[in-house]
Formats: sequence, C-alpha cells, structure tokens
Amino acid sequence: MFRSNRVSTLEWMILIVLMAIPVVNIIAWVILFFGVRTSGTIRNFLMAILVFIILSFIFGIFTGILDKVFNFIF
Repeated sequence: MFRSNRVSTLEWMILIVLMAIPVVNIIAWVILFFGVRTSGTIRNFLMAILVFIILSFIFGIFTGILDKVFNFIF
C-alpha cells in the first residue's frame, strides 16, 4: 500500500484516517516518510503536514507572546 505512483481514493481515505488517530499518526508518518518504497505523492503530502505543524507551532508561540504583551499593556 502507498507504493505505486498512482494513489487510489481508498488509500487516501486510509491515510487520512491514520493521520486522525493520535499516536498512530506519528508512527505512521515516520514509517511512511522514511519508507524506501513509499510513493512520492504520499511523501509530499507528509512533508506538507510537517510544514503545517511547524508553522502552527511558530504562530501559536507568536500569538501567546502577543497575548501576554497586550494583556500587560491594557
């Protein structure tokens, strides 16, 4: 599964369900991302997820800092 260049709708549905389950998503992400025979499409999708997680973390920290600053000022 997730090895051919053409990923089926069923495989996308399975991947989305796997990514929605806590802890399982981390294990599945590592196995699929570092798997030698994983499809390039799936690998790009996993990289996009990683970028969104990093951006969310950075913006969350930035928002928390701004919240503390504005609560201090006002």
